Amino acid sequence: MQLRGTWFNQEGVRMFGSAMRAEDLLSHAQVDIYREEDGTSVGYQRNPERARARAFARYLHTQSVPLMPTAVLLNARDGLPEGDLNGASHAEIPDGGDLWVIDGQHRIEGFRYAIEELGLIRLKDYPIPVVIADGLTMPQEAEQFRVINETAKKVRTDLARRLLAFAARSREGRQQIRAQQRLWEAAAAEVIEMLNTDEESALCGRIQAPNEKKGVHHTVRELSFSTSLRPILTTFPYQDWGPRKVADQLSDYWQAWREVVPEAFENAEDYVMLRTPGIFSLHSVALYVWEVCRRRNVEPTVAEVADMLQHLENPATAAYWENDNVEGAAVFGSMKGFSMLADLIKDELFEKGYSLE
Repeated sequence: MQLRGTWFNQEGVRMFGSAMRAEDLLSHAQVDIYREEDGTSVGYQRNPERARARAFARYLHTQSVPLMPTAVLLNARDGLPEGDLNGASHAEIPDGGDLWVIDGQHRIEGFRYAIEELGLIRLKDYPIPVVIADGLTMPQEAEQFRVINETAKKVRTDLARRLLAFAARSREGRQQIRAQQRLWEAAAAEVIEMLNTDEESALCGRIQAPNEKKGVHHTVRELSFSTSLRPILTTFPYQDWGPRKVADQLSDYWQAWREVVPEAFENAEDYVMLRTPGIFSLHSVALYVWEVCRRRNVEPTVAEVADMLQHLENPATAAYWENDNVEGAAVFGSMKGFSMLADLIKDELFEKGYSLE
């Protein structure tokens, strides 16, 4: 098999850049899995994770334009013959010749799963970008594998959710994100942007955005705030609301808390209400409060919600939310604790007559 492409040299190592048909790459690609042979450790790659391969196959299947512009890195241990074909540089892969996969095994396995198990036959002709090293030894391959995997860094989740929000602005992007069941993440990023920039919002400037240096006014990271919104954005009817409507209702909810416990907003650094314990627990409480209002056929306005919250005992006091109160909200320092704190507040609302029955 002859490949057209470009030869180049990096620090004395010859490489060839080209594109291979998926079917051809699947027939030549080999992965040197770490294993024991006769008491000796050989190989360096992890066993392929079927879940990751399936996830990439789903991407190929669900996207209307499933692009994969990033090259996989291969190596021809026995060397890669070169020549000239009608004036164009080319490399030759002998029949039965192996190309050892250094980086990209899950993408390759994703194509295999998509073609062989999902029946996406058209992907056999998909051109996959490749960079083929010429004659690296197995230890050199292993070193490249180590360098790539130790230095690669995933996009931060909060930034990824911002990117989802951007993609969701188009109909096609929204459909694709919905198919991935990540529409709530895109909505969360939009809601946060509105709450954090609206000068009338009780949370204005409180949420630390991706790649933003922490300031004295920040009380919670965007990732935590975004995750705390998941129960709201995946629950009827809010899952069908637009980000603007959700943000407006949340803004009123937090304004109600500011009227009940103003100290936690005026000197936020001394309280946990606007930190992770308060954000997670009180967003869970928000669902309960809104459902009570819905069943009573009243709007959850600032005044309505504030009146409800003022019937609380300890949670309606600033002292309960102080950082150093060992009998207050500060002791609930885990996801399980946040849930317990929310349940305590909801139980008290129930006892004060705010029932869902």
